[in-house]
Amino acid sequence: MKIRRRGSSLRSHLWRQLHIQGWLRGQAPATRFVVISTIRSGSTMLVDLIDAHPGAECFYELFHIHPDAIPFAKEGYDLLATRPAALDLRRRDPWAFLQRYIWAPVHRAGVRAVGFKLHYAQARQDSWWHEGEFAGMWHACGIPPLYGDRDHDLWQALRDDREVRIVHLIRRNILASMVSSQTAQRTASWGDQASGGYRSSDDIRVRIEPGHLRHALQQQQRFEAEIETWFADHPRLTLTYEELVGQRQQQLDRVFDFLGLDRRAIAPTTRKLRTIPLRDSILNLEELASACHDILPPSAFEAYLQE
Repeated sequence: MKIRRRGSSLRSHLWRQLHIQGWLRGQAPATRFVVISTIRSGSTMLVDLIDAHPGAECFYELFHIHPDAIPFAKEGYDLLATRPAALDLRRRDPWAFLQRYIWAPVHRAGVRAVGFKLHYAQARQDSWWHEGEFAGMWHACGIPPLYGDRDHDLWQALRDDREVRIVHLIRRNILASMVSSQTAQRTASWGDQASGGYRSSDDIRVRIEPGHLRHALQQQQRFEAEIETWFADHPRLTLTYEELVGQRQQQLDRVFDFLGLDRRAIAPTTRKLRTIPLRDSILNLEELASACHDILPPSAFEAYLQE
């Protein structure tokens, strides 16, 4: 069995390399897209659901915090993930990297839509969220490295290309997102495609600083406003984590329609890291409610706790 898997992997790698190097021509995507979101927003679940469609390929965080490997998470990309030429191109010119390895005619027949996941803070030339009042969540997860430069700005290139479709995933419950972030840090469990795998979080209780919650709300609003403004003229679909969890197939139908794919019933392969009620996960619940009541009214705070 081990030999067959290795043989299959080598064949997939050879097939992919023949297309990437231009020796054979594969399928070019009819639809190019990006899933834009924040950390702990359900983006891994959405990527996995899209990628499970036979007409789509959706890559993981191509511009994540680790500069020494590219998380293609695709069969046939194993050796390319650490190849110096690919790493160097991603670092120097992220847009050219996408044209060479992601959106080129290198895909199998039948693939119509090809995209990847991009967090708000990845591959950015500005860094306002690193300022002291905003840095809580992002510093805990690692500061994304700089890819490209002012002349090779990935976000500007995405803004300039109005044919790229934008899937904007928002998690309304910022409190749950912060608990998820701290839980992931303490268990070293960030999801299927991230390092660490899954570990039990049933005994994890976290303390959230009131100031961090206030700033996280402000930061999230600013990020979301940027996406709405920057991509106002792009084909854009906005959905929430809460909708995706509560109405999975209905929201998937919206996504598949948006990407030009036929509707398919697809079951998730990821699972939620936190298994206990949100209100039982937070040690200083009353302090948070009292300190943030001016920007998070009691009714909204209580609604958050129902997740």
